Amino acid sequence: MSTRLQIMGSRIRTARQFRRLTGEQLAEKIGIAVDSLRHIENGVRSPSFQLIERISDILDVSLDYLAGKTDSPLEHRVRKELENFGLTKEQEDAIVELDPDHQKTHLSNAPVDLAGAILFFILP
Repeated sequence: MSTRLQIMGSRIRTARQFRRLTGEQLAEKIGIAVDSLRHIENGVRSPSFQLIERISDILDVSLDYLAGKTDSPLEHRVRKELENFGLTKEQEDAIVELDPDHQKTHLSNAPVDLAGAILFFILP
């Protein structure tokens, strides 16, 4: 078992549980057997990129979060909101890093306008 696979599996399980999905429900949504999902969540099996993309979409978390490159599961959502503001990459990065703990605790199905709220307070 590689550490990378363990991290990804753990994050998939955490996001799945947060979304209140059973292993059976997620496996059905992504089109794999429950045992295959268990192997992925336990870091035993490496999922294909296409499968990781489906998991990311269904659980509404970023690929970077699943891969362990960021601790902010909603970073992709914040970045999409920031695209329309004409900010530099450095400004976007600064906003994304402002409050990662807030992002982690607000993994809900409700729309998140974190970027809009932040920009309301920092832009003239």
